[in-house]
Amino acid sequence: MKPSIPLSSVWISLSIMGSLLVAFVGGVGPHDYWWHLAMGRRFSQSGHIPDTNLFLYTRPLDEPFFNQPWLGQWLMYQMHEWGGPIIGLIFLSLSCLIFALILLKTFKDVKLDPRLASVITFLALTVCKPIFSVRTRMFAILPMLLITHLLFKYQRGKSTAKSLFWIPPLIVFWANTHGSFVVGVMMTWLLFADRLLLTFGVGVREELETRASLKHVTLLAIASTLAGCVHPYGIKVYTYVLELAIFSNVATTVTEWRPPSIQEGIGVFVLILVLLCLALLFRFRKALSIFTVLMCALGIYLGVSAQRSLLFFGIILPFALAPFLGELVPKKEEERATTVESFINGTLILGLTVMLFLSFPLFRPQTLIDFFPPTRRGAPGAGVFSDGNISPTIVARSKRVFHAQGIGGQIEWIFDGPAAFVDQRMEYIPQSVWDEYYVVSKAKKGWSKVLEKYEIDTLILLKKEHANLVKALLDSKQYYHDHAQDEGPYVVFRSFDRFENPLK
Repeated sequence: MKPSIPLSSVWISLSIMGSLLVAFVGGVGPHDYWWHLAMGRRFSQSGHIPDTNLFLYTRPLDEPFFNQPWLGQWLMYQMHEWGGPIIGLIFLSLSCLIFALILLKTFKDVKLDPRLASVITFLALTVCKPIFSVRTRMFAILPMLLITHLLFKYQRGKSTAKSLFWIPPLIVFWANTHGSFVVGVMMTWLLFADRLLLTFGVGVREELETRASLKHVTLLAIASTLAGCVHPYGIKVYTYVLELAIFSNVATTVTEWRPPSIQEGIGVFVLILVLLCLALLFRFRKALSIFTVLMCALGIYLGVSAQRSLLFFGIILPFALAPFLGELVPKKEEERATTVESFINGTLILGLTVMLFLSFPLFRPQTLIDFFPPTRRGAPGAGVFSDGNISPTIVARSKRVFHAQGIGGQIEWIFDGPAAFVDQRMEYIPQSVWDEYYVVSKAKKGWSKVLEKYEIDTLILLKKEHANLVKALLDSKQYYHDHAQDEGPYVVFRSFDRFENPLK
């Protein structure tokens, strides 16, 4: 009998290829990437977790710093050493691919229509897209995915308690790579709450026989909580995450920590998905388990509370709602495809695969030089970002740089010393330093005194963002515009005290 390639295979292929594109199209952003590399390099060289300032001249170099994701930083540095930014991008893409495959397998098990399964899988990946970037949080994707999958599979009687033993080791890895590991721990306690209530007769009674004992779930929750402490800083990782999430000012100062706004596309998208999920939950309200309700509440809360938490929203809800989707839109018996239909469908899949691989060069790993088309006035390679890195000319002749906040990490990576004003450690840098940063960047009263205070000799600025400062510097007698170093939207100014003005 000749193999049959039904139309459903085309739909599945679309979602799988879409998962790769969703991750690959974003490239490698500069904001956190280089800072993590700088910290990972220090750990690789010294064998000691970097736990002091090291890179900011605006703070004492030996000032303590809580470096929670040390393992993620080391892994990122090793990936960069193996093959540059492309290795991190490949890891992110493979994580998204595994995400799609496991979700599609879950939909297949509940006999959901393949077309709808493909659409929902792509939507789940798309809603997570804002946080798909090559940073330490990419190491949270697989632990979150696998723990969610294991918990729901066990809760629905599709696996035994032995499968839960994988969760504590996943928590250990997660706790050392990204602070969001507390979400995984919380999910185990939600399962405990569900099982505990069931023992008192609260919940969907017919599920009692499909669940393991309360003892297993209790041990799981305790073991997962203790697993989070398997970290060089021990239990302090919990207090660090708590302070960062609740008491830190990052929620008001960093865009990704803010809730998705309905004035933007992602906010509207999330709102529509939330309403659809609530409608589905209401439709099957009599069949809902306590665990499903608690998990949906957690996923929705995290998704609407901060853009950086959309990963949890995009993973939890599809797994939680899968059985109800399968009941609502069940898979229909598909007739065996004819030889012609199989040929057409196979050709479509092959064509899509070829197009996917041909498109990859268009989404090359992006460093700063790739984000902005180079418009150098000087010789090639002489600009601010020579081949994606800070120009060697600037490195050799500068000691302290005032810069756009987004490139602080890259300055630290290239200079490997205290050359940056601020970086990506939003929770670490005190408000007084941020106030000084904004005084200078917006050319407010006293901006020149701040530059004098820190003996800043070079400024790398964005033409539009720092337009007022650029104008003030052009009128200044302390700094001159180094045209040869300009590149893209960046302009460079030098101190007269340290550099000779070549334009004289």
